[in-house]
Amino acid sequence: AFIKVWDITNKYEVDLFEYFAYSKELSQNEKRFLENSVIHYGIDMDDAPFAFTEIESELNTGLLVDYFNQLSVTLENNFQPVPYESYHLAVKLKEGEIDAAVLNRTSVNEDVFQFTQTLYTERSKILVQGDSAFDSIHNVHHMSVAVIAGSTAHHAANEFFSNNETVQLVLTNDLEESFYLLGMGQVDAILGDEAKISYHLNQAIQSNFFKFLEGSIYEEEVAIAVNQDQTELFDILNKGILELKKNDQFSHIHSKWFGSFIPESQYITGGGVAANVLIIILALTALLFIWSQTVTNTVTIRTQELQE
Repeated sequence: AFIKVWDITNKYEVDLFEYFAYSKELSQNEKRFLENSVIHYGIDMDDAPFAFTEIESELNTGLLVDYFNQLSVTLENNFQPVPYESYHLAVKLKEGEIDAAVLNRTSVNEDVFQFTQTLYTERSKILVQGDSAFDSIHNVHHMSVAVIAGSTAHHAANEFFSNNETVQLVLTNDLEESFYLLGMGQVDAILGDEAKISYHLNQAIQSNFFKFLEGSIYEEEVAIAVNQDQTELFDILNKGILELKKNDQFSHIHSKWFGSFIPESQYITGGGVAANVLIIILALTALLFIWSQTVTNTVTIRTQELQE
């Protein structure tokens, strides 16, 4: 039974309490909410592969758009993307101009919004040539690494390699420049967002020539955020997301955007582990209680038999 609990939490990336809560069918109130609503969600108009607006067709597309398109099918509701510059997303959501947005689960954001179960984990990782002798971020030395100046990966790398003077960070303007330097042999590796690097490799059909080193310089969970008073929408989204996971829709979407170079997706959150430990403790306590009651009843019966 404990193995089955672990399988559920590991496969669907939720704790057991969430699994049972979000496995329930939509309530009548939730169905009426969807029937009477069009859900507008914000996207970054220039954040490939997550979300972007194609120049020629002017259509909104990307990984996150595919997530919401599948939610539309699963929940039988109309989800409409609204493109903004990235720094407007949280502001527009707080103002109520949109109903939902995919944001990083930071402490600041969690004070303002409520977050669904995690969609994916944003990871800053190091990409090297496939024949590199290094296999982990913890044993690299005498290496030059291209990283986008001012990016999250750049700030994280400054701290991570603060005591390793043999690692030199080479600042670039964008991922294309980083790949150019790597291709020209001017740097030994690229540091950046794992999903964006994987998307670039898939587009160029170059995945067989590179590998990611084990470990991440930086990690942060990403989920759908809604305002604190949108409890009904919050529960609806969680039910829909879990249904997508059960039907393996996330894997299909990831394969479309990343090909064979699919980023890591499995994780166990601290809350999930704590909940599972609590469940195991409660289960053991219940078993001990049942066993104790059984023993007590048996002793009582035997005592009565002896008295007779």
